[in-house]
Amino acid sequence: MPREDRKQWPRRPPRFTRLFDNVRPFYFLTFNTYSRQSLLVRDEVHEVFCISSIRAQEHDVAVGRYVIMPDPVHLLAAFPLDGITFPGWSKRCAT
Repeated sequence: MPREDRKQWPRRPPRFTRLFDNVRPFYFLTFNTYSRQSLLVRDEVHEVFCISSIRAQEHDVAVGRYVIMPDPVHLLAAFPLDGITFPGWSKRCAT
């Protein structure tokens, strides 16, 4: 095949942001307690987490599945394309 007829492939595959630039950023997040103290497996912690997850909808943040363990919390969260970012959201949750 002549060289000019060959398809040119990029040296690297495209990044996901170019492939999915119309999809909300989606993250798997983990939070740990200070010094990994076993403080989180309590009903009141779960209640506050649920309230925070509902309030996140005011900023177009979708909190999905989560697991609250004795010292970490694991969760899935989707953020708007334009609007609050993860650092901004985490600051609001801390206050």
